Amino acid sequence: MQAQTTIFVRGLQNDLSGPEHYEITRMENDLPSPEHSVSFIDLLIMYITPFTVDIDECSNATSPCHADADCVNIPGNYTCMCKLGFSGDGQQNCVAIDCEVLNCGANEVCMDVDGLYRCVCHPDYTGDSCDQEIKGTCLARGDPHYTTFDGTHYDFMGVCEYVLAKDSRDNIFEIRQVNEPCGSGLVACTKSLSLVIPGFLVNLERNRVMVNGSTVSLPANYSGSMLIRPVGGETHIETNYGVNIVWNNVYNVEIEVLGRYLNSVEGLCGTFNDDNSDDLLTSDNVTTTNVTAFGNSWKTDPTCGDAPTVENPCVTNSVRAAMARDNCSALLRAPFWVCNETVNATERYFIADCEYDMCACENNPDACLCQIFDAYASACSAENITIQWIDDFPRCSTPCASSPCFNGATCRNEGSSYTCDCADGYIGDRCNIRDVCNIPIIVYYGPSAINYQVTINNVTTSPSLVSGGAKDMDYDPFSRRLFYYDSSNFYSIELDGSDLRLIAAAQQVARFIVDGRNSIIYYIHESTDTVYMLNMTDLENTQVGDLTDVTGAKDIDIDHVNNNLVIAKTSGDNIVRYNLETKALDPIKPAGDFPQDVSVDADNGVVYWVNFNANFEQNVMSTSYAGETIDLNITDADTIKIAQDELYLYVLVVSNVTIYKYKKSTWEQMGSIVVPSGTSGIEVAFDEDECCIGTFCHEQSTCENSVANFTCTCNSGYTGNGTFCQ
Repeated sequence: MQAQTTIFVRGLQNDLSGPEHYEITRMENDLPSPEHSVSFIDLLIMYITPFTVDIDECSNATSPCHADADCVNIPGNYTCMCKLGFSGDGQQNCVAIDCEVLNCGANEVCMDVDGLYRCVCHPDYTGDSCDQEIKGTCLARGDPHYTTFDGTHYDFMGVCEYVLAKDSRDNIFEIRQVNEPCGSGLVACTKSLSLVIPGFLVNLERNRVMVNGSTVSLPANYSGSMLIRPVGGETHIETNYGVNIVWNNVYNVEIEVLGRYLNSVEGLCGTFNDDNSDDLLTSDNVTTTNVTAFGNSWKTDPTCGDAPTVENPCVTNSVRAAMARDNCSALLRAPFWVCNETVNATERYFIADCEYDMCACENNPDACLCQIFDAYASACSAENITIQWIDDFPRCSTPCASSPCFNGATCRNEGSSYTCDCADGYIGDRCNIRDVCNIPIIVYYGPSAINYQVTINNVTTSPSLVSGGAKDMDYDPFSRRLFYYDSSNFYSIELDGSDLRLIAAAQQVARFIVDGRNSIIYYIHESTDTVYMLNMTDLENTQVGDLTDVTGAKDIDIDHVNNNLVIAKTSGDNIVRYNLETKALDPIKPAGDFPQDVSVDADNGVVYWVNFNANFEQNVMSTSYAGETIDLNITDADTIKIAQDELYLYVLVVSNVTIYKYKKSTWEQMGSIVVPSGTSGIEVAFDEDECCIGTFCHEQSTCENSVANFTCTCNSGYTGNGTFCQ
C-alpha cells in the first residue's frame, strides 16, 4: 500500500486574483531516488494542482431570482423555481395562478386575466399606487339648474318626477327627483328625492326622511348598506354601493357616484364617461341638443305633462333683472370672496343661476337667493374653505327662507312662524294636499248595480255608472279610470260611464288593486288566499313569486307614493307591505287580529283597516307605517267596508245600506249617504275639475265642469269655441 502525504499551501494568487487552495499529493514510489534529488520548490512546481470552491449564488444579498420565486443552489450553478401559486421562468417572471397568494393593497383587487391573477386598481381608484379616487358629482340646485357628472350645465323646468341618475348596467341604484311649481309658476323647484338601493327605498322630503315607507329619526345606520345622518342643516346619505347624496332639505341636491359606475350611468345627471358631448342622452338612448326634450324623456310617469321651453325670466323682466344682478353680486364680496379664487362663482354658474332664480321667484325671492348662497358655501366647504355667511344675511334665517310651502304657494313670515298662501288646486297648512281641483266621487256597488254620488257646483247627483254590477272595484289615479271585476272579467270605464273596455277574463278573484303606472292588476286568489298578478299588456296571469309565503290574504291596496303593495291577512303578520322596486317585504302590524278590509293613506303613512274582533263585531282600526295601532271606535255587528280621500274616511255598513263620513283629523261624523239595497262595496275616485285648474278655457269665456268633462262658452260680446274667444 502506498503512503500518501497531503500538503496545503495557502495565500498564492492565481490569474483571477482570488485566493485558492493548492493540494500537493506525494506517493512513495513517486519520490526521486537520492541520485535524482530535486529541490522542494521543484517538487511544488511539479506536483501542485489547483481547485475552486463552489460559490452559493442564492446566499447573495440580491437574489438572482424573481421576488415570487425560490432560489436553489446546485454545484457550479443555481436554479429559480416559482413559489406555490405562481407560474413562470422564475427569473424574469412569476405570475399568480391563485388569488390567495397575492397580498393586494387596500384599493386593489385580484383579477383573473387569461388564467393568471394580478392585483389591479379597484374600479373606484386609479394611479400607479391606486391612491386616486375616481368619482363624479352631479348638482341640482335652485329652480333647478343641473350640472352633470361630466360638467354640462343646463336649466330644465319640469314639474313631474324624473330619474336623476341610475345604474344602467346592473340596476344597483336609482335616484329620482320630484319637482314642483315655484316662483312665477313657469319654473320648478325640487320638492323631494328618492333613492333605491338593494333592500331600501329612501324618501327625502323637506325636514323628513322615510325609509321603506316609515319616518325615521337621524342618524340612522343600516349596517352594511348605508348611513343617513344630519350634517349641519343638510341630510347626508352614505351608502356601501358607491353612491352618496347630500340634500340641503330645501332645493339643493348633490349626488356623488364612484368609478365603478363609469360608462354605466344615465338620467338627468348625464352619462359619467368623461365625455360631455353625450350628456343629453334620452331615455330611449338618443343623444339630443334639445334640453327640454331630454328632460321630458326622463319622466317616470308618462301621463304627467311635458315641461315647456322657458325663456330666461331675466330677459322678459328688466326691472327684476337689475335687482337680481345687485343681490347676486354679493357672491363676489365678503364674506364669500375668500373662496372666489378656488370656486369661481361666475365660471361655475353660481352668478347666472342666482340671477335666473331671483328673476323667477316672484312669490318667495328670499328662499331662492338664500339657496344659491347655501349652494356656494357648500361648494367652498368641499374645498376645505368654510364661510360663515348666514349672520350677514338675516333674511336667510327667516322661516320662509327654508321654503316650507309647497306647490307654488306664497310664504309670509309671521314672527318665528310662517303662513302659506296656497296656489289654486292645493290646500293644507303647507299647501301639500291637492284637493280643490280634484272632486271626490263616492262609488258604491254590488252584484247588480254600480252607482256614485258627486257634488259639483254645490249640486249633488247620484247617477248609475253602468248597467250590471261589480264584485270589486278600484280607481286608478294614473289613467283616471275605474276598474271593476264582475266575477268573470276585468273592465275599465271613464268616470262618466263612457268608454267601457274589457281588460281580460279571470277567475277566482276575491279583491284587487290596479298599478296603472306599470299596467298590472294585483289580486287575492279566492281559493288560495295568495297574491296573483295580471299583466294588462300581455295578459300573463301568475302568482307573485316573491309573495308565495304570504298566505291568508284578505285584502290588498297600493301606496302609489312609496310604490308599496299593502296586504291584510289573517295568518302571520296581520298587515305587510311589499315594495315593488326593492322587493322588500316588511311587517306593519304583527299577528293577533283578523283584518278583513284595508285602505292606505299614502301621504300620511297610515293604513286603515277593518278588524273582525273577539266579540264577532267589525271595528275600524288604523296602523301607522311606524307600527302604532289605534282603535277608531267605529264598530258594527255586520260587514264594514272602507275607502278614503285626503280629508275623510268613508265607512259602509252593509246591513244599514249607509255610508258614514268621518273627518280624519278629529274622527267627527260629518254626514251619511243612504245607498241601494245590495250594496257591498265602496270606492273613492277623483274627477279633475278643469275649471278650477283654469288653463283650458279662454279668459273671456265661462267654464262649466262635469264628471270627466267640461265646457267652455264665450262670454257675452265675444265669439268663438270657448277655448278661443274674440
